[in-house]
Amino acid sequence: MLFGIPLLFTMEMWWIGESMQRAALLGFLAVVFLVNVALARLSGFRREQDTLASDIGQAIEAMAIAALLSLAVLAALGRLGSRAGIEATLGEIAVQVIPLSLGAMVANLVFAPGSDRAHGDDGDELGSPVSELLNDVGATFAGAIFIGFAIAPTEEIPMLAAGLDIWNLLAVLALSLLAGYLIVFASGFDPSHHGPHHGGLFQRPLSETILAYVVSLIAALVMLIGFGQLSLDDPALSIVTKLLILGVPASIGGAAGRVVV
Repeated sequence: MLFGIPLLFTMEMWWIGESMQRAALLGFLAVVFLVNVALARLSGFRREQDTLASDIGQAIEAMAIAALLSLAVLAALGRLGSRAGIEATLGEIAVQVIPLSLGAMVANLVFAPGSDRAHGDDGDELGSPVSELLNDVGATFAGAIFIGFAIAPTEEIPMLAAGLDIWNLLAVLALSLLAGYLIVFASGFDPSHHGPHHGGLFQRPLSETILAYVVSLIAALVMLIGFGQLSLDDPALSIVTKLLILGVPASIGGAAGRVVV
């Protein structure tokens, strides 16, 4: 999601998925499948297996994960509905599989779960609760700005905000919190977030995830105001809706910032 989330918020990608010739789309997917097989050979999900069959299986797994993520995000954003036929819906999902599946494989190359990064010179040192809190807040804010900056000024934000109902907003909220939790605490990318946490209140999985989401929403608010997408005089519902929409990529970026830092 870190690598593919900007394209999930791009209207041209939605339209391409609906209108692209199916033969061309299948050709793209075939090429991406081969690329994923090559990436699995370099650094796959299960490195202890080093066979062509394993590489093919991991490529299929990456594309299946990408399809499920695409379905979840597009559904939460209200992009999948009765207005489009099943063929257009499948097209929207399929075209997003391309960047998301590549992102799944590239993430294993970039973040290298279980690598020596977990055993650096300061890996066993714990800072004070206050310093750990400030580090998390700073990394979250920076990551949220880094990912959200490319999406905040786009027309997709008001377009999506105009079409979401309360159930979509709840789904977007749940998706943001779940993604933030999974990236930091369940992915294995950051070994420092496994095991007991000796910091303060905000060094625990649930409280840290909620705090990080609040920080990401603050970053989203700063970006939306800065780009003129909203003002504090706007109706409260409009402000909340736009914040929650931009909060999806912002929370993903914030989680990635905490993993990297």
